[in-house]
This record gives sequence, C-alpha cells and structure tokens, in this order.
Amino acid sequence: MNEQKENIAVLEDREAELFESEEVQRHPERETKKILLIYIKTIDARLPFRVREVEIIGKLKIQAMRRFGIDVSQAPQYFFLYQGKRLEESKTLEQERIPNKAELFLKNEPAVG
Repeated sequence: MNEQKENIAVLEDREAELFESEEVQRHPERETKKILLIYIKTIDARLPFRVREVEIIGKLKIQAMRRFGIDVSQAPQYFFLYQGKRLEESKTLEQERIPNKAELFLKNEPAVG
C-alpha cells in the first residue's frame, strides 16, 4: 500500500514538472513561479490543484469543496490548515507564503449549538 502511495506521489510530481515545462514553452514571457501545484487533503482523499499564487484562499476553498463533493453551503464550517496554521480566507496563497507542492488540509469544525 505504501509503495502504491509513493508511486502516485512520483507521478504527481512528474505531472507538475511537465506542466511547468509546457507553460514555459507556450508562454516564455510568463513567470511560471506564479503557478503552483497544491495538494489538498481531506480525511479521505488527496487531490492536486493548479493555482496561481494570487489565488484567494476562500475561493480555493470553494473550488476544493466542489471537487471533493462537499456542499458549498457548508463553507463557513470549513477551513484550510498548512503546517498547523489556520489560513486566512481573505489572503492569497502568496500572502500566506504557500510554496509549490504544499499540502493543505481542508478541515471542518462542527457547527456550534
């Protein structure tokens, strides 16, 4: 099982490298460092997302919820964690210093009451 997870991680890394090199070939004038490959995890799954550094974290949360099949009306109950720190939804990935290939955790806090 661990070997399978390692193989998947290697394939995802290769995919990211190919994407970055294709971006440079198609648009050499663009700074490819602005495009990040971010992995978002829930308790059950892990998915890759290609996003720009200037992506607002709250918007990314909604995109992630949709891809994971989570009802977006529950968005106020969800948040991202990165290295144990809760990310501010009004900030960008760049402002929160999220690097390429970072792993964000999409967590939910039960409604109070």
